[in-house]
Amino acid sequence: KIVLIEAPVHIAVVTTRLMEAYGVMRTGSRITASVQDAVAYGVNRNMLERKNEFLYAVGSESIAVRDRSLLAPTDKKIEWVSPEEIDAALLESVRLGFSLQTEEAVSSTINVLGFGRATQKIAGVVEDRLNTLITTRKVSITEENRVTPCEA
Repeated sequence: KIVLIEAPVHIAVVTTRLMEAYGVMRTGSRITASVQDAVAYGVNRNMLERKNEFLYAVGSESIAVRDRSLLAPTDKKIEWVSPEEIDAALLESVRLGFSLQTEEAVSSTINVLGFGRATQKIAGVVEDRLNTLITTRKVSITEENRVTPCEA
């Protein structure tokens, strides 16, 4: 159910949600192993998909961009945001701004995701995803270093 509601979701977030639901305070090796077993079970029975550390609902193609601004700082980790969600946030930022300087596109995306302050780590992850979108021709970059959406 967690994956159906929150997908794409990092396995660490799923573990946290399960611990909260059962009133467990600490993650030990048995809990981690149990979650891994449950994920493997779900994947083997085509109930969910796993890509690296992220879980996805089977057949789900749309990726919602979520604002994490109200989450506790301990729950706001860029590594818990799927590449697809970062891509969707970048595309949304570029489409809304139509033509943004690369720094503006990164900053806007970080704000859309609710991180507020752009640490070097967060900006680096978003810049990497921007480079992927450029390489895959989802956005283009002009000589003036402006990011624009490509035609769909």
